[in-house]
Amino acid sequence: AYVNAAVLAFVAIGVGYELLHVDVEAILALFKYTLPEDRPMEDALAYRLATSVDLLAKLPGDSIRGYEALVPTNPVFYKACTSGVAYTLGDFVSQVYQGRTLK
Repeated sequence: AYVNAAVLAFVAIGVGYELLHVDVEAILALFKYTLPEDRPMEDALAYRLATSVDLLAKLPGDSIRGYEALVPTNPVFYKACTSGVAYTLGDFVSQVYQGRTLK
């Protein structure tokens, strides 16, 4: 049970990294580097926060567009992956709903 939990955690971390690393690095760069001279310093934090929220808000749409661009290249593979993810999530939710644990 602990091995399964470790494997699931490893896969979840890997998927999360692949989905988020570009946007997280962009957000960190916003706060690490100085803004152009034309921005007043009192607006700097608001600008950085607004840009960060905008990047995170675009993430689902960008992910879907990326998926749609990849599907025509190998439709059977991506359909199998989509089915596997949907099955796994559905199975997990049903087990949690029934009150089962990872024992």
